[in-house]
Amino acid sequence: MLLPDESGSAIVAILPLGGAWQHVRTQRSERYSLILTIPAGLAHGRYELAVHSGAGGPSGWSASLPFSVNSAEIWLQKLWNIRVVRGVDILQADATEAE
Repeated sequence: MLLPDESGSAIVAILPLGGAWQHVRTQRSERYSLILTIPAGLAHGRYELAVHSGAGGPSGWSASLPFSVNSAEIWLQKLWNIRVVRGVDILQADATEAE
């Protein structure tokens, strides 16, 4: 997200649906990538993210990209052993070829 000569520093902004743009601090930016942390207090919902190269004034902003903030999915606590079918370990079962 830097200029071709590796100068400049990326600026990132997020827009909540129906809200105002807010800047997000970047941890590191390179020519084609950047690392940032989404603010911890960000409410669930839909947002847009845009990046500015640090040069070019208003035309230095990228097109915005949509993203969503959701609750973490709860994983099932029950596990199944799919190797055992009707009491037979399918990896140890007869593996003769069908005719």
